[in-house]
Amino acid sequence: MKPLAYWIDGLRGFFREVEPRLKEMLDASGCREGWLQGEMFLHFRARDDYFYVNEERLSQEAGRRGRKADFSAYPSHDDNAALWMIGELKVLGMRGYQRKVLGLSLQPFLERLARGEVQLSVDELREDPGTWGLVGDYWRLQNVEADEEVPRLLVLVLDVRHANQADDLGKVLHALEFDPPAQVLHQCDSFITKCWPVPRRRQPGPDSGTAETAPSGDSSAGS
Repeated sequence: MKPLAYWIDGLRGFFREVEPRLKEMLDASGCREGWLQGEMFLHFRARDDYFYVNEERLSQEAGRRGRKADFSAYPSHDDNAALWMIGELKVLGMRGYQRKVLGLSLQPFLERLARGEVQLSVDELREDPGTWGLVGDYWRLQNVEADEEVPRLLVLVLDVRHANQADDLGKVLHALEFDPPAQVLHQCDSFITKCWPVPRRRQPGPDSGTAETAPSGDSSAGS
């Protein structure tokens, strides 16, 4: 299995390569994530990775069988190949988006910003946010049925062209953080790309009433 650092380095190279085209695509509302998935597919396949998009199921629970991860990778093209990596992708901006793209109530974060906090850590999630937003993606990756060693990646591309005119959601997205913290994959005048290594959520043991979060493993890839 390829380690977390391998995929982080690969994503850094990808976003450096795609920067000029992605700058143009930021205005292509409704198709940016799909386009970016396709570009990722071509990039990682050219590296001889067994990389797929919209292939791996995020949940086997009833009613969610159609929900698939944005990207994933395997040791081969075999139908029964083990999962080697899984990830979700979001392309968002700092103004003009619906508040539900966060996946949690915005008000508590705004109150923390008003108190002068510059980094907004998301508390441990005790239950499914029940949304397709950024926090919902994090939750689903935590709960993917896979080995603890499988890298789970939440990638956010944040359009920062209007950072000086950011609305409330934009300010929160810019300051949002999980544990372990994000690694910056690429940054330019138009966007910043961050990747959170998502720890697996352990099921509660017989003597515990709550679930535990497993360590995320090596996240020490250099910048």
